Amino acid sequence: LFETLTYLETKDSEKPSGVMMLDIDYFKEYNDSYGHAAGDECLSLIGEVLRNFMEDFRLDFYRYGGEEFVALAYDYHEEELVSIAESLRIAVNSIELNGQSITVSIGVSYCGDEHVRNYENIIDRADKAAYAAKREGRNKVCTE
Repeated sequence: LFETLTYLETKDSEKPSGVMMLDIDYFKEYNDSYGHAAGDECLSLIGEVLRNFMEDFRLDFYRYGGEEFVALAYDYHEEELVSIAESLRIAVNSIELNGQSITVSIGVSYCGDEHVRNYENIIDRADKAAYAAKREGRNKVCTE
């Protein structure tokens, strides 16, 4: 992810119009309850959903941490980003594992047509929006 962002900051090529931060709800508790193999299966199933979204939309996904993923979105307006994030949330929520639906909290940060971009700042804004979604009850999409 960081190599890609460094590359994007130095080039005049097409730049992402927004960032989504996906945080799997209660992942630590799930891992603790069902074990790391089940946690890995959860990540794998979410990865399949992300791959499908990469094919259907102009998105690049990166694993950001234990239970977090970042998506760089290209050529979308803010409303479209929120709509895609909501579709992604619903798609992940349709996954059932060990009798439970998997949920994610998603933060969306829009950067529009800015010519100078600080991606670290944009990712931080998306991360804060994801935590706002968690504070509002999880399994939600929030914008910065």
